[in-house]
Amino acid sequence: MRLTRRQETFINSFLDLYRELNGPIHYSLLAERVGVSPFTAYDMLRLLEENGYVSFEYPIGSEKPTVGRSEVVFVPTKLSRRRIEELA
Repeated sequence: MRLTRRQETFINSFLDLYRELNGPIHYSLLAERVGVSPFTAYDMLRLLEENGYVSFEYPIGSEKPTVGRSEVVFVPTKLSRRRIEELA
């Protein structure tokens, strides 16, 4: 699948954050980095997930109570890592 310029911006920013934090990324962090609303970042990450570039998780840690809604975080897939290597 060919990415749009906007999708490339999101995936590049996402991978930069992932490398900086060395772990899963919450969509609100990506929203701040790209300068969009959290809703826009979430929608874009879900679109990228549909196309195989990211996957999402619902981690439940021991420090967070299990009552209520869990937090959604995203991680890159092999496809997104390969895409960045091709562009480099």
